Amino acid sequence: VKEKVKKKFKLIFYRILFAIRQVEYMFFLNSEMIRSCKDLQESQYYIDKTGILEKKLAVYPSVYVEGAAASGKTTAVKMFLVKHPEMQFFVMDADRDRYPAAVWEKKLKELESLMREKPICVVFENLSENISSEVMELIAEFLRHLPDGCHGILVGRERPAEELLDLLWKRKLELISPETLRFTKKDIQKMVERAGSTLNPEEIYEETGG
Repeated sequence: VKEKVKKKFKLIFYRILFAIRQVEYMFFLNSEMIRSCKDLQESQYYIDKTGILEKKLAVYPSVYVEGAAASGKTTAVKMFLVKHPEMQFFVMDADRDRYPAAVWEKKLKELESLMREKPICVVFENLSENISSEVMELIAEFLRHLPDGCHGILVGRERPAEELLDLLWKRKLELISPETLRFTKKDIQKMVERAGSTLNPEEIYEETGG
């Protein structure tokens, strides 16, 4: 009987270890995703917009970054992670990872277990109206119970889904609007000067709106 119990506990141990290794490998893959962004810190074509993320996450456990395609929202998030190497992170891409709700639930539970051991920032990329209400509710429930020191960053082109609204009302989630990511006149001035361009920053701002 003792041998059977011993084998059973050994099997459980290896299953847990395997699950942890899987998640750690996913973290490694995610780190590869943002490595290419490090060069942007020295680029003349990049304006750092990570300050708003730092300010909001110092107050709120989670933020929702809203913006149109190519508005810089994903780059801002990636650069935020590059600037904070002390923060371990995990990326779930809703457009790429089109899992059924049961798989999302399992992955989120794995993350919940890890979060009890160390602070983690979870990024939910490409949230859209195509995501089922069931999956959005799983994400909302996950964010409701983030341990201290852990954060959630949601990135989407549309306004937050209905399932996330109570998080906004209860100040567990803060919206970062598209206007926040737009270039100011000073930002455009910096880019023009770095590029050695003769373009007029005022005219660029008036034409593009930032």
